[in-house]
Amino acid sequence: MKNSNYISIKQYLENKGISPVKDRGYYGMYLSPLRNDSNPSFKVDYDKDLWYDFGTNEGGSIVDLVMKLENCPLAEALRQLENSFSFHRNDTLPISPKLESRESALTITDIKPLAHPALWKILSSLTPVRQSKLIPSAN
Repeated sequence: MKNSNYISIKQYLENKGISPVKDRGYYGMYLSPLRNDSNPSFKVDYDKDLWYDFGTNEGGSIVDLVMKLENCPLAEALRQLENSFSFHRNDTLPISPKLESRESALTITDIKPLAHPALWKILSSLTPVRQSKLIPSAN
């Protein structure tokens, strides 16, 4: 899987100047970036690319982390990730080598037009896409 749009949580935190206190290769322990923390209680699983804060019993993906750190909704978190890491440029951050060699467990069997209004709202806020090309008009 060669995906230049992939940004790991580790890369995101490094870009913000946050480094692990303990790095075990497949996971890192950090001082929580979400609260005052004197002991490393914020775990980032590098293989699964998920975080967990043992002090608050919360965790999730990079998008969840951006939403928590920046106190913003999903669309804004995606916009910040897009702007911060320049998804559409060729000089994006490299993807994790472990993910490059993995084969997808998913198979696309059918492609349908985007139909849910909430998904359209998020997508249209990220890029200037014409609605008529994504959602067929009802005739």
